[in-house]
Amino acid sequence: IADLDQAIELAPSFGRARYYRALLHSLANRPQRALEDLDVALRLDTGDLEALTLRAQLFSQRLDNEKAVLDYSAALKISPDSAVLHYNRGVALSALKRSEEALRDFGEAIRLNNSLAEAYNNRCLLRLTLGEDAREAGTDCDKALKLQPANPVFHESSALVWMKRGDYARASFHFDQALAADPRRALALFGRGYTRNLAGDGKSGDRDMLVALSIDPTVRDVFEKRDSR
Repeated sequence: IADLDQAIELAPSFGRARYYRALLHSLANRPQRALEDLDVALRLDTGDLEALTLRAQLFSQRLDNEKAVLDYSAALKISPDSAVLHYNRGVALSALKRSEEALRDFGEAIRLNNSLAEAYNNRCLLRLTLGEDAREAGTDCDKALKLQPANPVFHESSALVWMKRGDYARASFHFDQALAADPRRALALFGRGYTRNLAGDGKSGDRDMLVALSIDPTVRDVFEKRDSR
């Protein structure tokens, strides 16, 4: 950073120095200073793809998804065939409840890179949110798990699909798989307890739910929001 400070002092209009200093500030958990440098870098060069992408990521981290979408959209005008940019914009659009637009971005990300497991998983969850056929959502979750069979997040998503379909045994299996990767996943614990209760095993179900609430007292709300999909 000291070298970049000197470079910028010697050549204030050298935008790449601003970008690299912003990158280092972001890695050092100084997002505001990174954003200040990126603002200058993008005033100097509005088509700096790396600066646009980094600023969009920082906006997303700060939950400023409106600005993130604007920067991802500008980046996509420069690099329209980037699966990752479509995926990341889809995530920001999902956070803004712009679900149909997010679905299009996830679909385009998959078209451009059919091994992007996260895009399948997010489209699966979004389809559940929109009340679409759980079987169609499940197809996406199955593809995500085929690509990353040990991913606990994907197992949780599949569990929610099977809950929607009324197959509590399969839902419980996927919660088990998520917990095998991390025994303290509050969502998976609460979900497994919930499905066990529905399947008639109230004693062990209640125990799972109590442990989950001791880890994260808000998990009931998070789970019910996801389950409502």
